[in-house]
Amino acid sequence: MITKEDVIKKLELFSTCLELSGANIFKVRAYHNASISLESVQNFKELIGERKLHTIRGIGNDISHQIYELNETGNIKALKDLKSSLPDGLFYMLKIEGLGPKRVRALYKELKIDNLKKLKKACEGGTLLKLNGFGPVLRSNILKGIEFLEKNSQRYTVDIATDISEKVIKKLKTLSKISKIEIAGSLRRKRETVKDIDILISGASPDEVSKKISDMKEFKEFISKGDTKIAFKLRNGFHVDIRIVKDNEFVTALHHFTGSKEHNVQLRHLSKEFDIKINEYGLEKKEKVIHPESEEELFNILNMEYIPPELREGRGELEAAKKNRIPKLIQLSDLKGIVHVHTLFYDGKKTLEELADFVKRSGFSYIVVTDHSQSSRIANGMKLDKLHFYLSEIDSINKKYGEKLLVKGIECDILTSGELDYPNHVLENFEVVIGSVHSGFSMDKASMTKRLLRAIDNPYMNVLGHISGRLLTKRKAYDFDKEKVFSSAIDSGVYLEINSNPYRLDVDWRYIKNLKEAGMKFLITPDAHSIEDIENIKYGVGIARKGWLEEKDVINTHEVYDFLKALKGVKA
Repeated sequence: MITKEDVIKKLELFSTCLELSGANIFKVRAYHNASISLESVQNFKELIGERKLHTIRGIGNDISHQIYELNETGNIKALKDLKSSLPDGLFYMLKIEGLGPKRVRALYKELKIDNLKKLKKACEGGTLLKLNGFGPVLRSNILKGIEFLEKNSQRYTVDIATDISEKVIKKLKTLSKISKIEIAGSLRRKRETVKDIDILISGASPDEVSKKISDMKEFKEFISKGDTKIAFKLRNGFHVDIRIVKDNEFVTALHHFTGSKEHNVQLRHLSKEFDIKINEYGLEKKEKVIHPESEEELFNILNMEYIPPELREGRGELEAAKKNRIPKLIQLSDLKGIVHVHTLFYDGKKTLEELADFVKRSGFSYIVVTDHSQSSRIANGMKLDKLHFYLSEIDSINKKYGEKLLVKGIECDILTSGELDYPNHVLENFEVVIGSVHSGFSMDKASMTKRLLRAIDNPYMNVLGHISGRLLTKRKAYDFDKEKVFSSAIDSGVYLEINSNPYRLDVDWRYIKNLKEAGMKFLITPDAHSIEDIENIKYGVGIARKGWLEEKDVINTHEVYDFLKALKGVKA
């Protein structure tokens, strides 16, 4: 059965397509309003199963029958036909901040602009400014948006890359003569997005590897085939490089193709101190080639301790390794609590009872439930009249199990004024308050800084959620004075979330090490809207490791009461 969330997305897409096509505004609004009506429906499965969706206010017979069609066939024919009648480029244009369906239609109708290339030309040539409602500020923002999309158009989030790499490796492992296989490149280093996938393999012939790859249903075409490298594309556009190396060269090849370029350049320079030349084929000293059996041995030969792949970015890891100061990086198994989980009360897919049951089975100790606050329309935020029942339910479940499995939290919107979405007499009912920005992303740097600083000053604020507001490959981060905001947070005892949603992975790992040294503490959270989403926390752990974090730097490594005590910090 189709999920409510999938139906809402289809209805919003239908509304968008109708507006792009110039349909009657009342019809456009009908689909938009239907999607809003569905957000607050708690018994969706029951209603669709009994074919009673028409009883929901705002959903008429036509739309309800289209939802049944979607559930039964996986598609809505009218939507499929409508979308196929529109140029694909219009939907890419919609990804630019400030361009909604109304403006995109105007560009298409008046200037025949139906892709990013034509839009960029119109901006640069001045044609855009002739169109009513398109001024210099919007023109500048559109150009910035195009630049962002061009930069990220060939990059993929880490979850997609991980899924693809696992499928390729699973296929290759069925080769009879394979001896070693590993992921390399930026994916092994746990970068937040990747352009392509690098895989190393030894023991198999190029022909055998090519045959296995071409048998994959995801396979599209070979780019090149040689004795040591096979490059191919998948149907989704993903580029994969497979390097075929000798067994005795596998370790140095793995190190080399893991990168980064900056790390490798620095290591080659350092190896000269030992009169050693290092490359993917081995370590050469006085015309003798050394083939280490592990990466630990490779670093040891150069008088360094092992450097985990996540740290190999050319940002001080070699100096630390020479002094035996590589930290013991945090691991997934160090986490005791799952923080930032949404429930079926609002926009999640599981009830409080199901979350408690999951904790008992999972190996974790507790979940901090953090539904959205009242102003979050898209996420169907928690209204004040539901608050008492919600908190009482958590108490009842904890009492039933005889232990504190669920912690009372809230993801509270930081309003444009900097105020939190609830007054303090409401916030005092929660044990954990995550403050997040969910709107007003286009504020200027000074205004956004002021907004965040005011939120930090609230005595009930514990955590800054997904601090930059970015959506990787989709939306750029908003601008704010990072030094002021982070310093204020440290002084106020407000901690930073490392949000593990693959489209966020926020805070950016490039800031984490310096923040750690300045005294900041962190939480690694899945921002989960389903049980399955909790698995995303592994990506947040990867980002934390890239930021040189240890177990002691992350407060949800504590058991529940120590976690709550640590969370209060300076505010206690």
